[in-house]
Amino acid sequence: MKLLAVCALTALLASSGCSSDSPTVSGGNGGSTAGGSSSGGGSSATAGTMQGGASGTLSSSGAATAGASAASGGGGTADGGAAGAPSTAGSGGGGGVNVAAGCANRDYDLCIDFESGIDTTKWSGGTESAIITTDFAHGGHAYRLYPNSGGVLKAESLGKITNQIWGRFYVHFKPGAPGGHGNIVGAFDQANNWYEMGWQFDAMMGVWHAANNAERPLRSKPFILDQWYCVELFFDGTKTEMPRWWIDGKEAEYYMAANEKLIPEPVQSFQRIEVGFTPYAGLGLQIPDGLGPKDDRVLTDMAIDDIAFDTERIGCITPALAPGAP
Repeated sequence: MKLLAVCALTALLASSGCSSDSPTVSGGNGGSTAGGSSSGGGSSATAGTMQGGASGTLSSSGAATAGASAASGGGGTADGGAAGAPSTAGSGGGGGVNVAAGCANRDYDLCIDFESGIDTTKWSGGTESAIITTDFAHGGHAYRLYPNSGGVLKAESLGKITNQIWGRFYVHFKPGAPGGHGNIVGAFDQANNWYEMGWQFDAMMGVWHAANNAERPLRSKPFILDQWYCVELFFDGTKTEMPRWWIDGKEAEYYMAANEKLIPEPVQSFQRIEVGFTPYAGLGLQIPDGLGPKDDRVLTDMAIDDIAFDTERIGCITPALAPGAP
């Protein structure tokens, strides 16, 4: 399915356009769901927390429509962007960079790989019992996001990070990312505005949230299937731009931008980073255009691994997966 067809078929929110650019890369350093539907207008987010509301991007009837995930995983080159997509100027990624696994002997400003539990001098809110050994990207441990979700991890001591954040995490959705909106990473600034890296329409989604509960979402491809993915993010508070993100080293295909009159505000300093499982709608799978075959699947398992944040691009891990990882 071509990107333009997806854009034309979507009548839920405002428009998309199409462009393709690949900027140069700057080097790196060495519970259960709350509710099954969301109203077409969306509920308001609660300012200052990742537990906020939905973007109002499900069907007008409120229920999430199921659909089949019909794209291959692992990235794929971008053949289009959207009006309102982040600019390709400045720092960014083309083919990405690669690094060794693990937090030991790394100088990232924040890093957690769950191999030695949760460092409570850096992270609060976590749940030690949510560390699992049955599904992981590297090493032998990961953090369970669903079901029996571990608590949202929160960090307020961000090291050298001021108004730009590079992040990297590995995530596994089984059997794929849901259609309804949910959040994984939130980065909050001094005014309680915040950037989000989450999911919607079976894929990753970036959102900028104003402290007054207004929000501006941007969707993307590829569709996220039943495998581990490396997700890199860039929140650039020096500019009035949306989040940018990369899947397995390739910048996402941005589409279906909305609420483009809401302009992200410059950041003086990020104050807090949160990582966890925060669903705002149902967990059924749903293709964005709703044209796929009937799909009654819902999210059954979700895990996260190899989380890191820094002032420079971190990169995905080589080898791609540890021997024996599912």
